[in-house]
Amino acid sequence: MTSREHPTQDSCTSIEEAANYLQLPSETIDFSPSFPFLLPRHMLEKMEKGNIDDPLCRQFIPQKSNTRSSFSKDPLEEGCYLKQNCPRLLQKYKKRALLLCNDSCAIHCRFCFRQHSHKKAPPSYEHELSIIEKDPSIEEAILSGGDPLLLSDAKLLHLLQAIDAIPHIRRIRIHTRLPVALPKRITPQLIAQLLTIQKPIFMVLHTNHINEFDETTWHHLSMLQNAGIPLLTQSVLLKGVNDTTEPLTDLFTALIDHKILPYYIHALDHVLGAEQFYVDDTTGVELITNLRNSLSGFAVPRFVREESGKKAKTILK
Repeated sequence: MTSREHPTQDSCTSIEEAANYLQLPSETIDFSPSFPFLLPRHMLEKMEKGNIDDPLCRQFIPQKSNTRSSFSKDPLEEGCYLKQNCPRLLQKYKKRALLLCNDSCAIHCRFCFRQHSHKKAPPSYEHELSIIEKDPSIEEAILSGGDPLLLSDAKLLHLLQAIDAIPHIRRIRIHTRLPVALPKRITPQLIAQLLTIQKPIFMVLHTNHINEFDETTWHHLSMLQNAGIPLLTQSVLLKGVNDTTEPLTDLFTALIDHKILPYYIHALDHVLGAEQFYVDDTTGVELITNLRNSLSGFAVPRFVREESGKKAKTILK
């Protein structure tokens, strides 16, 4: 991706346009959401027209909801984990540090736990990298955001090279939605740059439903795998999207068939605006139990909740 290119060029930013294309009744749509609308046409075209309950439509098209709750704008209280008052460097757990590379995503999920968080992207990451370099307890650097793969190839490579040069960093993790939301972002040029990094790179994909995939998606993911980059996934348990056994079985079976390891399925973070997606923990535990009774053990992710102040994720099942 050059400086003149951007993977969101072919994306829909108009809720009205998306709703008209999908032939959705206007009374069901929230045309003034607090979280901006952004949807790649690649994903829009996968949705079933006329079906407000389509699992992709549920995730990305703002819908009216009468749900009320005590959900908050910052359910994980991430400010508590700022590294030396640096607003883009978090250290929640021992030996790992998480760098918020940017605020931009290629697709806006309606349940995003950072949808109320806005920080101006720095021109460089020298301050953050300096803090990591001075702390030998940090063994793993995690790139998150926003989405790290929305950085240009040049900026991403510069960042990875700087991390690669820190002696006590043993591995690098990239958390991203782009290979699923916009698979064309995975290019031979990007992969060639990733292969110049000496430290192991792991890519953790966000995916919630099998309908997010097609042959193009699998092809671009295989490009990463053929380059020796391990792929894992994280999902969120979402009401009306994947809160029954069948869609989870279909998703995790397909991932394993394509040599991608399901890593975590998260209980929904209680972020304001995501109330309609809430699934109680009892239901989640029952779903994981059902999956373990029918799938290979390595095909079933751990069901977890992230809680402020805890030294690790809480494993629910």
